[in-house]
Amino acid sequence: MTDQSLYIGIVLVTLIILLLIASVIISVFLSNRQRLKQDVRLSELKLLYEKELRHAELELAEQLMTHIGRELHDNVGHTLLNMQLIIENQKIDNPEKSPHFNKLAELLTQSIEQLRMLSRSLSHDYFSDLTFQEAIHKEIERLEAYSAMKVEYLPGTRKYDTLDKDQLLMSYRIFQEVINNIVRHSKATSIVVRSNFNDYLLKIDDNGVGFNVEEMLSSSKGAGLKNISKRAMLAGLDLKIDAVKNKGTTVTLSLPKSEPNELK
Repeated sequence: MTDQSLYIGIVLVTLIILLLIASVIISVFLSNRQRLKQDVRLSELKLLYEKELRHAELELAEQLMTHIGRELHDNVGHTLLNMQLIIENQKIDNPEKSPHFNKLAELLTQSIEQLRMLSRSLSHDYFSDLTFQEAIHKEIERLEAYSAMKVEYLPGTRKYDTLDKDQLLMSYRIFQEVINNIVRHSKATSIVVRSNFNDYLLKIDDNGVGFNVEEMLSSSKGAGLKNISKRAMLAGLDLKIDAVKNKGTTVTLSLPKSEPNELK
């Protein structure tokens, strides 16, 4: 074999090896690309599944709340109305005791109105007639009617247009749960509520006794706090709870930072 033939053979073998290497690289590249597409698709499917699951949980929770609201209105409300009728009859039968019955009748009338407001607030259709801020304001009015606590409401001007009805409703439920916890456990004398500001949808400050957040979440007494966290997760919102013993608590509800909202 001549030197030229040997040279040509070496070149051909080298080219074949390079082609094989190139084909392997291309195959690996295409395989990785296909795998990446599959991973992206799986991630999309997972997000879709989680979204549908959250939506189903929200629907179930709201159906339960609506059912409770109707039961309160129909059953408890009917009982209170019967009591009101009995009191009116007693006033007629015992006119000398009418002043005493008048006080009971007044308290009963207030209870019936509070019950109506509560049952309406539990309905899934509550936001059909009210904006988020109007609903917050009405709940504060209800709180002030039966509590000696001082409540200040500071509404902002930001419009959260990307929030859907379920998220707004869940935010309102979180507000109700937070207020309920404050009334029951905080020993607070004042609350400041802010909504629709640039950095948050909702912020609630109280001057109560405060608590250790981590200890409360890990204890059997933290059901209310866990429920609030669960609702925020279902709604896809960020929840922050800052509490200091003997100084009070701040609860902030906002959109995730990855989902900026335009101010209108």
